[in-house]
Amino acid sequence: MSIDIFSIFTVVSEPTLILTNVYVKIAVEKQITEYWRTFLYTDECCSKCYANRAGRVLRTPKDEWNPKYFLRSVKYGLFSCMIYSTISYGYKGPLWFMPCGTTMNSIVYSQVLRQITLPALQQHNLKLQQDNAPIHFSKYMKNFYTANNIELYRFPVMSPDLNPIEHCWNLLKSNFFPEGCTTYDLFKEEVKRAWEQIPQDIINHLIDSMPKRLEEVIKQKGDATKY
Repeated sequence: MSIDIFSIFTVVSEPTLILTNVYVKIAVEKQITEYWRTFLYTDECCSKCYANRAGRVLRTPKDEWNPKYFLRSVKYGLFSCMIYSTISYGYKGPLWFMPCGTTMNSIVYSQVLRQITLPALQQHNLKLQQDNAPIHFSKYMKNFYTANNIELYRFPVMSPDLNPIEHCWNLLKSNFFPEGCTTYDLFKEEVKRAWEQIPQDIINHLIDSMPKRLEEVIKQKGDATKY
């Protein structure tokens, strides 16, 4: 007789997919990998630097006061900022850092698009893919898209986030080593370094996985997927 052993895990929170049939239609029509290479995938991410992380080092007794083994602290304890960037097949955009004291709204977002996104869309002849944040589809932004001839691709509301740039944020955080970031400028430079270390080959692979992502959504009937 077999006995199932259960363990307690943190519950994964995923949005409920309302329009599964929309994904079926998308998957049937857009199975060609090259189709997903015609988009510029965009997103924002919050990057944080915790100043006083406990840790251990392997050293000899005589190195007790060697600065090499010190954990540098920051007076105010924490750096945090919102960053924005874009990716496409064969392209990785620069990072944009939200200025301190700034709140993201339609006007600020339009400035980001004008500075970071529009040049890439025009240079590479791409369509824009972004999430369904309210400010992205305000009346002000809709007028901005029309005025700048921006072609949008929009996933259904309340749907799993299949944007491949989400995986890039995870890679950035895994490449990010904040221990030496004793100032905000050093923190920003470390974030940039971590972003630049993400290989373009990985980005290309993520984008080419879009058909499989859609198939997985259908298989799971709109529930959470491995992506």
